[in-house]
Amino acid sequence: MKFILLLVLTIVSLAKCDIFSCPSSPVMQSFDASSYVGKWYEIEKLSAGFEDNLKCVFAQYSPINGTHIKVQNNGFNTVTNELDTINGYAFVPNLNTPNHLLVALKVPINGFFIERIGKYDVWATDYVSYSLVYSCQFVPSINRKVENVFILSRTKTLNNSVLEQLKAMLSLKGFDTSRLSVTTQDCDY
Repeated sequence: MKFILLLVLTIVSLAKCDIFSCPSSPVMQSFDASSYVGKWYEIEKLSAGFEDNLKCVFAQYSPINGTHIKVQNNGFNTVTNELDTINGYAFVPNLNTPNHLLVALKVPINGFFIERIGKYDVWATDYVSYSLVYSCQFVPSINRKVENVFILSRTKTLNNSVLEQLKAMLSLKGFDTSRLSVTTQDCDY
């Protein structure tokens, strides 16, 4: 329960802070959300508090209808020895930028579910092996930007040359890839 609360609060507010502006996200006019659904394993990420004590992190995306995708984020909690899961949905708010999604996650707070919405920009994907996801939002209340980066794979590993190409893409946008951390993927599921 604590994980879920931290996960959403961090995604929406304090994953990683920096005072500089957010880089522009590339537009993939041909992005096809229906080809993006399925299981994605987290390979590397910008370390975020909501994933403390988690390994074997993966997401399962499935179609709800023509405009919305069901989101199920999972990770094995090494403290509780349980699979932590948070559910929600994603949608494309502007068809001119189909790879710029919004994700709404349902967060349990004091027995109630609160919906929190965050950005999910797919910077690169081939749909069958890799995806690079970037999220950046300026938060006026703290006068800073909040960033998340996820390098995902359809399998528990990713070809090193592909990984390096994705990191190069981040570097070209001014992102320091030394801030990324590897996600352990040694679970049997």
